[in-house]
Amino acid sequence: MLKSRILTAVIGLPLVIVWLWFSNEYFIAAGLAVVSALGVFELYRAAGLWSNKKEICVVGLISAAIMPFNFMLPHSLCQALCVLIVLALFFLMFRRHKDITLPDISVVMFGVIYIAYLLSFMVSIRLLDRGGVYVWLVPLAAFSADTFAYIAGRLFGKRKMCPEISPKKTVAGAVGGVLGCVAALAVFAYFGHFGIPRFALMGAVTAVVCEFGDLFASIIKRQYGVKDYGKVLPGHGGVLDRLDSIIVAAPVIYLILTTFR
Repeated sequence: MLKSRILTAVIGLPLVIVWLWFSNEYFIAAGLAVVSALGVFELYRAAGLWSNKKEICVVGLISAAIMPFNFMLPHSLCQALCVLIVLALFFLMFRRHKDITLPDISVVMFGVIYIAYLLSFMVSIRLLDRGGVYVWLVPLAAFSADTFAYIAGRLFGKRKMCPEISPKKTVAGAVGGVLGCVAALAVFAYFGHFGIPRFALMGAVTAVVCEFGDLFASIIKRQYGVKDYGKVLPGHGGVLDRLDSIIVAAPVIYLILTTFR
């Protein structure tokens, strides 16, 4: 397991670095479209929709792939696409009203909003002034919070935080994740000549939100009785298992960047 995790990281990390380093907003959106589609597919499969209700899942997959490109489209066209998506789901529900239920439609729409819409904030960050620098904050905050939480939990973790949801999470791990994220973003601010207090605040808020994002993803897995969302990332599980923190970090960082200037 550990070898698989390390191998995946060794291969995946350079790819992420190259993607962010050389990408403009269009390539960022293209990468997010692929990741979003994989993520919602994993969610639909975990929810049991993919096995016999593929029609509504396909609508969700297409919607998720389009979502990161919404910045390119006129507002009126975005509204029209939203209406078309809802109508398509209503039509499929009408066509298979004995099989496709409102909770099924809700899961499809939830997947698009939770995964694709929240991830698309990375494109919004890239479009800001100095967005090519700011976009690095999302993986840096998420991965530093996860890494320091893991280290602190292993070294000092005794008191469980939410044993019924995530048995391995500890209070010490959560505190370590916050402190580590604050330190990482403070260093980023120092070398980037940004305001250190602002970025330290961003680190604290983002780390807390990432903890809840991780717990939320765990709740979904427990409710659907799955250990991992997939196996596409050996040693890590599925896309959602690795990106649950990034999904919630992106909108938080965007909001802080645009609110506290």
